[in-house]
Amino acid sequence: MAAGQNFRKSITIPQTREGVILNEKAVDLLGLKNPVGKYIEKEINIRITNTEGERVWGKGKDQIPIIGVFKDFHTSDLHQDIIPLIYYPQSQELYDGSFISVRFLPGNIPDNIAFLEKTWNNIVTKIPFEYSFFDIELETQYNKEKTLTQVFTFFTILAIFIACLGIYGLAAFTTGQRTKEIGIRKVMGASVGNIVKILSRIYLKLLIAATLIACPVGYIIMNKWLQGFAFRINIGAGIFILTVLISTIIVLSSVSYHSVKAALTDPANTLKYE
Repeated sequence: MAAGQNFRKSITIPQTREGVILNEKAVDLLGLKNPVGKYIEKEINIRITNTEGERVWGKGKDQIPIIGVFKDFHTSDLHQDIIPLIYYPQSQELYDGSFISVRFLPGNIPDNIAFLEKTWNNIVTKIPFEYSFFDIELETQYNKEKTLTQVFTFFTILAIFIACLGIYGLAAFTTGQRTKEIGIRKVMGASVGNIVKILSRIYLKLLIAATLIACPVGYIIMNKWLQGFAFRINIGAGIFILTVLISTIIVLSSVSYHSVKAALTDPANTLKYE
């Protein structure tokens, strides 16, 4: 409870005389301050006398007291915002036995279910006993997101693998094309580190170009997807910085083998390379 009190355990007809409970969203929507003890107006069916003197059903209004305020909680998945709600009590005489929520104490779940089924069948004879677990119901609300995560993860790993193969092959080809250049540079005093730096520079330029294209596109797509959730994270720069760092490590790791191998080759052999 955010304010006031909950419904009584025993409620008699008419239920509205008990009062109603609002959630915080409804209080904000109605612009109420200190709502407990105030009244809301509800349209009800009443018996009225028409112009011919007959007693007929008509529309009337009733003032119902607000006895409490519930703290906001989710009544649907996180795609939806919390909605304003007014809770009316329901007397035992009008309860239709459609469903009930039960919290188990730690113990034997099959025995608990068997006990519930027996008790249900003894009390509610017109509706068959069916049950489900809340955690499973909650999980099924996000099956779409789980499937999307699995698909994206698979294709991301596949794309990284193919990209690494491409970079590895391109590095081998580029190194072979520049074998004599590498030999001359070594004769002129270039170190292994300088040669690796020269051979890696072209790939870093391609990485920068890819980053300038991919980051804005990724931000737009992810931001558009997140707009489908009422409650969402904000996409910060950190995720893009981390992505660029990982991409740089992958690129340099793929290129390093051929670059170091070429840099360590004897210039006498590289200068004879055709």
